[in-house]
Order: sequence, then C-alpha cells, then structure tokens
Amino acid sequence: MNSGGTFLKLMEKIFRRLENKCPDMRSIFLTTAFVNSLSRERQSPPIVKTEYDHCKCMVGIFERLIENLDKINEQLTIIRHYGEKHAQMAESGFTGVMIEQFGEISVFIIGSQDVVKFNHETVKAWRLLLACVTDEMKVGFDRMTRINGRRNSCNPPATTVAGN
Repeated sequence: MNSGGTFLKLMEKIFRRLENKCPDMRSIFLTTAFVNSLSRERQSPPIVKTEYDHCKCMVGIFERLIENLDKINEQLTIIRHYGEKHAQMAESGFTGVMIEQFGEISVFIIGSQDVVKFNHETVKAWRLLLACVTDEMKVGFDRMTRINGRRNSCNPPATTVAGN
C-alpha cells in the first residue's frame, strides 16, 4: 500500500479530515511550530513542525511497527512515548479526543481502500493495528497529562493578597 507514496497520501487525507473534525488542530500545529522555532536546543529526532512533517512521521511509525512486529513491546513503548510528547501540547488545546478521532478517521480511510476492503483478514489486521496505535498513544498522552497536572497542583501560581 506504500508504493508511490500512497500511504503518505492517505495520512495527508486523514489529517485533513482530522482538521475538519477538530478545527483547533491547525492552530495547535502553528503554535507548536512557532514555539519550537524559538528553541535553541537541537532536537533528536527532528521536530515535527507541519502537518506534512507529521504525515511523514506517521508513515515512518507505521513502517517501523509493521517491520518489527516481532518486537511489538518495544514498538508500543515508542508509541506511548509519542503520546507523552503530545501531552506537552495540552496547553495549546490538544486533547485525547483528537487522538481518538485520528484512530476513527484512520480506520475509515484505510479500511475504504480497495487493497484493504476486499480482504476480510486485511480489514481486521488494519483495524487491530490502528486501534493498538491509537490506544497506546492515548495511554501515553493520558499518563503524562496526569503527571503534568500533579506537577502544576504542587506549584500553584503565586496569588496576590488584596490590600497589599
């Protein structure tokens, strides 16, 4: 399915639909790209700045995952880590619902491809893979969101007392 960049085009279609369903997504990309551009730190791996970068990154994630199914636990740890990274964007409006929407849209778009939809086992495999990726991303996101929430509750913003 990835010959001629087909999978990349599918990812672009998925992200366009996700943007339509979650209009805040575009501003999150723009805000994150701007903030990251101000960072003086060298990022490894490179920062995902645009929707197109994100699509290329997702293609790479799926390729590595499929190539390394014999090391699934290692791959799922990496996917949870990506979910944790997304929790940094919660202040910009990113939510776990967006991850779930990504999964639902992906199942619909990938499942509607001729190479997939006419083979029951292929449909089942893609649904399981996409559900697994979505769930693990959400686990990482939720975990880090809770940790960040605890950190913030331990360090509440300073308040001024009226009359001082």
